[in-house]
Amino acid sequence: MTLLLLLLAGCIRTQIAPDTDHDPPDPTETGDSQRDSHDPDSGDSTPTVETGDTGTPSYDCDDLPGPDLSGQIMDWARGYHDVEFDTEGHLVGMDTQGGLVKATYDGDRQLWVPGIWGVEGMDRMADGSIVYGSWGSVSKVSPDGATEVLVPNAGDVHGVTVGPDGNVYYANSGVYRYDVETGERVELVQRNPQQGHRHVVFSLDSTQLYIATLAIGDVWVLDLDENLDAVGEPEIFARNVGGGWHDGIGIDACGNLYVAEYYSMGLYRITPDAQVQTLGQQPDWPNYGHGLDWGSGLGGWKATSLYLPLPYNGNKVKEADIEVPSGDLVRTWNGVLVQ
Repeated sequence: MTLLLLLLAGCIRTQIAPDTDHDPPDPTETGDSQRDSHDPDSGDSTPTVETGDTGTPSYDCDDLPGPDLSGQIMDWARGYHDVEFDTEGHLVGMDTQGGLVKATYDGDRQLWVPGIWGVEGMDRMADGSIVYGSWGSVSKVSPDGATEVLVPNAGDVHGVTVGPDGNVYYANSGVYRYDVETGERVELVQRNPQQGHRHVVFSLDSTQLYIATLAIGDVWVLDLDENLDAVGEPEIFARNVGGGWHDGIGIDACGNLYVAEYYSMGLYRITPDAQVQTLGQQPDWPNYGHGLDWGSGLGGWKATSLYLPLPYNGNKVKEADIEVPSGDLVRTWNGVLVQ
């Protein structure tokens, strides 16, 4: 059924020395290669979402086009194992020389915070701070550039995301929640190296948590209650998503999941009914996208494009148009739109 959405908002919330200890072997060497808010009387079959200064994209969830993965490689932007967008129209990522840099869409780049290395998953908090995993900890950088360690001794952190409740969720073979007000850490999924829980993203209605893995290519799903606590244990949602080394997961406004996968150098889409679609596999090794994030819709960054960091091509960033915006735009929690 076609998803019908109308969201009026001025802008949207979106969400380096190479970390060789965490990277698998180079495959060129190994040979491996809803929010229910539609108006039934509107007669409008195309959903629209207001996306800041880049206009209002339209999309039809029943008829999504194939993505354009031939977009530009932005040789001035920087991203290592993830990227994030600030509230002022900059892409934030880690440079090859260490430190977080900010890039504009029209080609400018400046060092923002020096001396930060090994950045893994990234997301933006409600106050505009950027939260990230790095070498066994979860930290944040405030808009003024001040840094703070939130969770020391957090293990092998990769996926980091901000939940509908404003708290920080991260994966390190288990899945944890860090309460930004109390500092309490809650284990949602027990650590299991055989399953290798690695990256997480919330469903559109916040009743489930999808978990990408470092295992055999499975994506898991965990049911959540109204407080975002775990209900039971995670179950397999989709099998054979690439070769088994998931490097990022996201969800679009139609409820489709997107997974970047290392061994196949591929980008995959998983439909809400768990059908796995191969969107592209990069034959050009340096341009493999490690991680993914939607454009913010500010400063020229396209709200319907994914931005893929290229750690094997000088930490440049690739733009890939998928013609549907992020699920962050329409996510609800207990029936209320997450702002």
